[in-house]
Amino acid sequence: MTVVFVHGMPETSEIWSPLHQVLDRDSIAVALPGFGTARPEGFTGTKDAYAEWLAGILKGVESPVDVVGHDLGALLTMRVASAADVRLRSWTVDVANIFHPKFVWPERVHNLQTPGVGEKMLEIAPRSRPR
Repeated sequence: MTVVFVHGMPETSEIWSPLHQVLDRDSIAVALPGFGTARPEGFTGTKDAYAEWLAGILKGVESPVDVVGHDLGALLTMRVASAADVRLRSWTVDVANIFHPKFVWPERVHNLQTPGVGEKMLEIAPRSRPR
């Protein structure tokens, strides 16, 4: 069985490279459209479009599949696991706590949501990411 890794924001699929290289099983680190890769023709970039894209990728992997989602990729993983017709053996995420009624977004996320500030953060993110 294959494990599929889904990155978050503002990362790319490269975030999974160290883990991907040491696993003793088939694994794929998908690259979300627009995160270091081109967006498919007509891709709208909505949360539903990303979930549909991920479901399509997972349907193309020999099933059943294990999925690991991080950050934005975790939200997409939860959406696919709960609403898409994809045969998953297991799925795990690191942000399920955001659904708790007392959850408070970190300052970084508030900044990302602030017009002008978020754009600047994303402009410098690739240069500040360790290699």
